[in-house]
Amino acid sequence: MGEKMFKPAGRFKDGAGNEPQIWEFKAYQFRIYGIIAEYRRKRTYIGTACDPSKKKDKADQQKLKLAAERSAKVER
Repeated sequence: MGEKMFKPAGRFKDGAGNEPQIWEFKAYQFRIYGIIAEYRRKRTYIGTACDPSKKKDKADQQKLKLAAERSAKVER
């Protein structure tokens, strides 16, 4: 998987006082935004938001913020 398919998208406030790094997984015009966290003692990518109809090269800032907010609900 190359850097164009999986890359950091930035840090955004999650509503719990943290600023997690949001990662972007991209395939064609579909993007999944999420975090990398430990789950059952394994480093895991957890998708927390998506953009199924992405038409532009630049990520939607609202979707990135939503991904950060939802990441606060992920049990770690």
